[in-house]
Amino acid sequence: SWNSRIFLIENLGGIEKGENDFEIWTKGGFSTDYIRVVFTYLKAMDTPFGNSIEFKFRTNSSNWTKYNLSNSTNGNTILDIPDSCVMLDIEVFTTNYFSNDTIKVCGMYLAKKIPTITTNLKVNLEGAFLSGTMNASLTLPNTQPYTISPWLYTGSETITTSVTDIIDWVLVELRSDSTSNYYVHARKAGLLKNDGTIINSDGTQFTIDVAAGNYYVVIYHRNHLPIMSSVAVPFN
Repeated sequence: SWNSRIFLIENLGGIEKGENDFEIWTKGGFSTDYIRVVFTYLKAMDTPFGNSIEFKFRTNSSNWTKYNLSNSTNGNTILDIPDSCVMLDIEVFTTNYFSNDTIKVCGMYLAKKIPTITTNLKVNLEGAFLSGTMNASLTLPNTQPYTISPWLYTGSETITTSVTDIIDWVLVELRSDSTSNYYVHARKAGLLKNDGTIINSDGTQFTIDVAAGNYYVVIYHRNHLPIMSSVAVPFN
């Protein structure tokens, strides 16, 4: 109908305070159709309601489509959960829907927003190294090549900068430990310049989404053995 509730998640606990990321998958609808996602912050003494914030997403795809906060069309793009929140209600409503419309909602994601950290990473490839710099001898694919085994990395990094001083793609991985019991905190493909500097695929300084902390850095290259830092490196 025009404005009906699809579902309600009530009294959700264990909420990370501060800025959060949110995603939702939808399918169906027409060009004028939307869903509204309303977050209500419940304080200890709130009975039953607290402060609310609403996000509005267009839903007019015949395929499953993922929307995040940047896709909100009502001007709200940041979900900042206050420290006073002890529980959270999440309501999803139809908007502009009529009886002949079909909408499906699946797979919500809500988690503390991970900061983007700027890094200064540098590495040289032995096969390309000559007289203090590296010579380009490989043909670079436009999109990162680490989707295949053994890396199976799913990132969509694509070259959007000049490649005149670029040697090749590398894959950066941040681990919790140097032993076999490690946990992978973040992975990202970047471009390796001829002076050894790793940059983003758009030519900017390399960044990676990870919480501040100390991590072992692993660098993969498709024609060389991987290397790992001998100690945990601080990222902040």
